[in-house]
Amino acid sequence: MSAGAGGRIRLGVLGAVVLLAAGGSVVWRHREHHAVSSELPTPSGPVFAGRVGILQPSGGVDPCGIRIGPRTAGVRHAQLPCGVRVYLTYGGTTVLTDVVDQGPTGRDEFELTPALADLLGRISTGATVHWRFAR
Repeated sequence: MSAGAGGRIRLGVLGAVVLLAAGGSVVWRHREHHAVSSELPTPSGPVFAGRVGILQPSGGVDPCGIRIGPRTAGVRHAQLPCGVRVYLTYGGTTVLTDVVDQGPTGRDEFELTPALADLLGRISTGATVHWRFAR
């Protein structure tokens, strides 16, 4: 293969990457402005029950690389990997959230950020939630 052919191949690959990135950007913006419930991931697997506590943010960056602030809605779990999406249900309210922190949770299965606790209706430490994975 000549140097010219290699350059054309690299240029073609670069062009494809740019097109894919531009297309992904358009799709992301479309979903951001036109989100509908049918775009939510499907709940998957059995429903589990677990105790919850309330996470006290440290102010630093957590093991998932996130700085948890007052408006961060998510959970800490001792074993689930960062970014795993779960549905939590409490008192008739169901919320889709992410694992945003990893670490010990004491006797609780999850520790909720204060913002997520508010979304679930001011849930308190020791309450039981039902949860399942999102596909």
